[in-house]
Amino acid sequence: FKVDKFDIAVTGKDLINTTDLGAIVDFTATDEIAVGVNGGYTLTGGAWYAGGSVEYTAEKFVLSADATYDSSNALEVNLGVESEALVNGALLYASYGVTDILTAKGAVTVGAEISF
Repeated sequence: FKVDKFDIAVTGKDLINTTDLGAIVDFTATDEIAVGVNGGYTLTGGAWYAGGSVEYTAEKFVLSADATYDSSNALEVNLGVESEALVNGALLYASYGVTDILTAKGAVTVGAEISF
């Protein structure tokens, strides 16, 4: 559901067995900036996570970043930039992602999708 500039989602998965509960709140701060927070908890086992995201939309590109910390002490980080406006007929993108920046280096992906 929506409240002014907020999008709010509450989820419940496998409520009989593991009881995964989650919530997401996205906020459109301006036409260019959107931010979000999310979290979840599993009643069976007590696993949890909390995270946040931000997206900046410029005239020629979109920047995005998100991070999630969980009960296993892992910090997942993702960063990205993409553009359909820099080269006519092409989507250019670059991203960095790592499942746990505290213990791993992660990977950079760069690419182009060209339409003919």
